[in-house]
Amino acid sequence: MKRILLIFIGLAVAMGLIASININISPNSMDYNRFNIGQLDPEVPEGQPILFSGTISNDIPGESLGEFALSLSFTWDGLELYSSVMDAKDQTFEMNSISITNRDILDSDGSIWFKEAKESLSLDHIFDIAPTFEDVILNTGLLPDGTFIITLEAIDYSNNNISLGSPATFTFNVTNSNAIFLNQPGNPQGRMIPDVSNNTVLYSWQTNLVGLNDFSIVIKEFEAKDELTSRNLDSAGRMFYEAEGLTSNSFAMFLPFTDGYYYAWKVSTGLVTESSSNNHELALESDYNVFRYVEDTSSEANQISVKIVELLKLLNNAEINALLEDGMIPTQQVVTDENWLSGKAAVEKLREFIRKPVTVSIEE
Repeated sequence: MKRILLIFIGLAVAMGLIASININISPNSMDYNRFNIGQLDPEVPEGQPILFSGTISNDIPGESLGEFALSLSFTWDGLELYSSVMDAKDQTFEMNSISITNRDILDSDGSIWFKEAKESLSLDHIFDIAPTFEDVILNTGLLPDGTFIITLEAIDYSNNNISLGSPATFTFNVTNSNAIFLNQPGNPQGRMIPDVSNNTVLYSWQTNLVGLNDFSIVIKEFEAKDELTSRNLDSAGRMFYEAEGLTSNSFAMFLPFTDGYYYAWKVSTGLVTESSSNNHELALESDYNVFRYVEDTSSEANQISVKIVELLKLLNNAEINALLEDGMIPTQQVVTDENWLSGKAAVEKLREFIRKPVTVSIEE
């Protein structure tokens, strides 16, 4: 009985020393507007962007990895496009931990750590499985929209592919860029230009990129006498307002419009590709929408009060903002060294100070 007990204990200890092979990769996921399939060419792994990096290690410190193989699968929206096994090389067995990137995995000739995959990664094979995938690739050279998952797992290939550790995944979502359509305000140049009287104005647009990208808005100003054409909107007029880093598909802000002037606005975003993040040199841009601002004269005095308050806020002066927050109501008058201005003249004088450094002194 004692001998059997000792043998049992010995087996338990031995089983406790069976290591698992851990695979850790980072990042675990990425989002892209555009992904060129040519960037994943297994024939030229050194040309691939580094999508992920990580380690394969024995969880027992000081113990070598031993003999194992790497199982690899590649899916698109749940459809398996490719799977294979790569045997580790002899020098890999002797290591406790190795560093990897996608270049070590997507390599048709194998890599420093792994032998050539038992099944080659072939576009023809993928096209047979997914005809829609083929249509997009052949027409654009880009991966289609969807969720792609690369799964890596250490296995014992000689023992019914038994798992030696938890799988690791790299997920990347592709949302190919399409046009940005402007909703409001205004119409594209060449169509009837609508009048806008409300201020604050809401700018909104449609795109399938919200949540992935940030946006920039540009608003240009044209005098009533200026000739507007679709060709001169970029080159003519003056820059009126710019904002960057917008994270939704709408924007609202009071701006000091001039009665009777025309305003052209557009939206752009930098694209996220397999090798860049929000690359504004590779930008998606809308066309311009144009509108004319016409003041609402139904309550002119009230309109002037509102404009003076909003113009004071645009000065971005802490002391002025504190007074406004405390409920102070400004008069409709602006005093300069030369004149005492009120009404519209006061509004126009305040416009001159926007985006200029201002010194404020509070007097009783």
